[in-house]
Amino acid sequence: MQSPLEGIGDLGSLIAPIEPIDDPDVGIGRDFTSPSSTMLVIFAAMGTRPPPPFHFFQITTGMPAKRLFARDPTRVWYHRGVPGFGDSIDAVAGSLRKLIDEQRAERVIALGSSAGGYAASSRSRSRARPGGCSATTSSWSSPSGTPRRES
Repeated sequence: MQSPLEGIGDLGSLIAPIEPIDDPDVGIGRDFTSPSSTMLVIFAAMGTRPPPPFHFFQITTGMPAKRLFARDPTRVWYHRGVPGFGDSIDAVAGSLRKLIDEQRAERVIALGSSAGGYAASSRSRSRARPGGCSATTSSWSSPSGTPRRES
């Protein structure tokens, strides 16, 4: 069995193990402990405080999938990139693709909400492998109409 960090090369030192992370220079988190060939690529929304938290962390814990979390510390819809992974949304997509390939993910599911949903859907449409990538976006409010966020 391959070690969860085996093969991630130069980018490995830039990836935080998992939350809680308050370092604004860390834009990517990972959990590669699952032996699954499915990888969730989860893009965070902007959040109200810098850096935004890695979203969907708790709800995806225990899922049979590797997890790769991205957040946009500059909070400009990923257009200025993610520290260490590129200075544009396209450069970040290339770095993430490298990690996905090195982890031998056969099925990639990109998801996010708000700005994260934008990043997930724009990247999955332009980089999808036939039958191998899907995107999910969400926007939701409480019954009173006040936006809610995952804690």
